[in-house]
Amino acid sequence: MSAQVGIPNYKDLINKAKLQAIYEKINNICLNYAKLASEDAINNREAEGYETYSNQYSLDLGYLKQICYQAQELVNACNDTMFLINDGAVIHHLRTFGDSEQ
Repeated sequence: MSAQVGIPNYKDLINKAKLQAIYEKINNICLNYAKLASEDAINNREAEGYETYSNQYSLDLGYLKQICYQAQELVNACNDTMFLINDGAVIHHLRTFGDSEQ
């Protein structure tokens, strides 16, 4: 049996929808890490003034919270993609017993 009506191809499901979602999660993690590890942030942590390092403390907590959130979202996106591959995509490459009789 050839393509089934209404069911997108495996490559379309993974390439268009899932890769972009995974890319966005990784990109957000990297952006927050860059903010956390920036030279300004390091200098602010070592500053003598209370206002400077206390403000950086708050920013660091926010960046780390976002990294944790995006990491969990990345895990969810990867799990969804693995489920998609296991659940539906393999069927497009397999022939069932009934198909071989046609």
